[in-house]
Amino acid sequence: VIITVRDTGPGIPDSLLNRIFELNVSSGSERKLGFGLWWVRSNLHRCGGDITIESLPDEPACFRLQLPRWEKPR
Repeated sequence: VIITVRDTGPGIPDSLLNRIFELNVSSGSERKLGFGLWWVRSNLHRCGGDITIESLPDEPACFRLQLPRWEKPR
């Protein structure tokens, strides 16, 4: 299952794209914790999924969440 989410912000700076899913990294103000995207990625990995990001300068970022297909136990 793939879920695509596009935000309405100014995008992610190139200098952060490779680090945006790390703990304590934030594209916002210094007062932000930088916890949310790390938490999302950590939990997706635990489920066998993943998250990727596409972001061009001054354009909204696009996140793609990939979840494994759930199959009913037999």
